[in-house]
Amino acid sequence: MPFYTVIPQVEKEHESAFSLEHHAVPSPAPASRPEQPQSVSFGRYLETSLEDGWQSGALMTLRHEARLNDARFGGEQISDLVELAEKGGLTGLDDLPALEVQGELSLEEQRERIRGAGLEGVLEPQAGYNRAALELDIERSRAIQERAGILAGAPAWMAPFGTAVRMGASMADPIELAVSFIPVIGQQRYLRMLGQMGGAWGRAAVRAGVGAVEGAVGAALLEPLIFADRSRTVPGYGALDAVENIIFGAGTGALAHAGLGALGEGKRFLFDQRHPWEVKPPTEESEALRRDFEERLFSAGQEAGAEITREQARAASVLFDARARTWAWDNGKETAEFYRLYAPDMQSGKTAGKMDTGEDPGLSAGEPLVRAGIRRKPDSAAARVVSIPADAVPEFARMKDFALWVKALLAEGGDITIDSTRQT
Repeated sequence: MPFYTVIPQVEKEHESAFSLEHHAVPSPAPASRPEQPQSVSFGRYLETSLEDGWQSGALMTLRHEARLNDARFGGEQISDLVELAEKGGLTGLDDLPALEVQGELSLEEQRERIRGAGLEGVLEPQAGYNRAALELDIERSRAIQERAGILAGAPAWMAPFGTAVRMGASMADPIELAVSFIPVIGQQRYLRMLGQMGGAWGRAAVRAGVGAVEGAVGAALLEPLIFADRSRTVPGYGALDAVENIIFGAGTGALAHAGLGALGEGKRFLFDQRHPWEVKPPTEESEALRRDFEERLFSAGQEAGAEITREQARAASVLFDARARTWAWDNGKETAEFYRLYAPDMQSGKTAGKMDTGEDPGLSAGEPLVRAGIRRKPDSAAARVVSIPADAVPEFARMKDFALWVKALLAEGGDITIDSTRQT
């Protein structure tokens, strides 16, 4: 979105006017220029900044351009063009039919209307204007001048607040927010960069840096649209203003990435969830193991007469692989180790294999799944309920707190009654 900085200036004693840095929005023509900048309250300044940011954004600019084209060419011509495109009649720019401006005004007619609107020197006559289109640009240019007059009367200390409000308006624009997340940096590289940071502040800095890059790229993609509108309604709008917009887009992207990342950090802290990079990334080896697991699972199901589809086997293998890579991260081992220890043996045609018998594949390798002296029960075994007095269990804010309490309880010992056997 265009970013303008208003600077009050005193030209003569008892006289003042306003201008904008780099002439992004020059002073209106004499007929519409206020004699003095308007005195503005803080609330009015913020409200005007919000309106300026929203109206200057990509969504409202695109909406204005659509209304302008509809006024120039008429809805019927545009509808015919859309219908032609839907039928496959447009294969390139050479097939684009010429649209005729309905009731185009001469340059002299345009000049008279612009002069009457008090915008001489602000709007310039040009080919392609009819009366309806010219009125739309007059209305838009006049609104820009009015907002500039209000912002010019604000003291300098309000400027940072205005910038923050305009950034908020930019993030509320769905188009500008979407282009701030164009994946310039690959997902795996991004996660690796986040994983290398030791704390939340470091990760926030990484997100802000990536957001600045992606926000700048998104703003650069939108700039042709903004430039087409501003070069017509704001005289003097040029390359320097376009660069300012890209810098502003970088700032908006940094803020959006860091802000949304902070919300994600808070959610994971409250619900005790792992970060997305706390898992071994897939490799060619792990993908080969997953495909082999999928194939063996599908074949075993077919041999056993089970109604298992290829999609179900693939889904099961993906879940098993995700568990394998999570285990590998937590234990500092390779993903293949989990497949070797815990992948069910399906060579006999039974899908559960060693898991169903309670026999763990790690036992034969000398690496039991559970503590020595404890035999792992099969997954199909019935669970026995343990009762603990209700008043002995405190409230827990997080699952981690509950796990620590259980570990401490088991370490201390005490009487626990098993309901199924009534043993204490």
